[in-house]
Amino acid sequence: MKTTTWHVSICAAMVLGACGLAGADERDNGCTLRTLRGTYVFSATGFNIVAGVAQPKAIVEVIQFNGDGTLTVPAATLSANGVIIRSLPGGFGTYTAEDDCTGTIHAIAQVDRRRHGCIRHGDQ
Repeated sequence: MKTTTWHVSICAAMVLGACGLAGADERDNGCTLRTLRGTYVFSATGFNIVAGVAQPKAIVEVIQFNGDGTLTVPAATLSANGVIIRSLPGGFGTYTAEDDCTGTIHAIAQVDRRRHGCIRHGDQ
């Protein structure tokens, strides 16, 4: 088994706006790590350009924000040009939250490549 790193940098304000500030105290005028906690579903679509040809891609991730800057990824599915790749439970990562409710997410998902025929040179 190998790991595939998915670095995702998104504006935490978008996540916080979509979830009603994740239960933030109404008296709080800013965001903190504790502002973003709970389970959320992240999705994105786009294209990879390979040899000048656009190939569609999409991802859906379940992300558990722990309220302390750490996160887990219990499930994720990626489709790259129609090839479906599912993650194993156990992904993890970190996130930041700034006072202006922006931030970053860095997540690592565990991918079982044996299920996808991608083992090369005896690597497991």
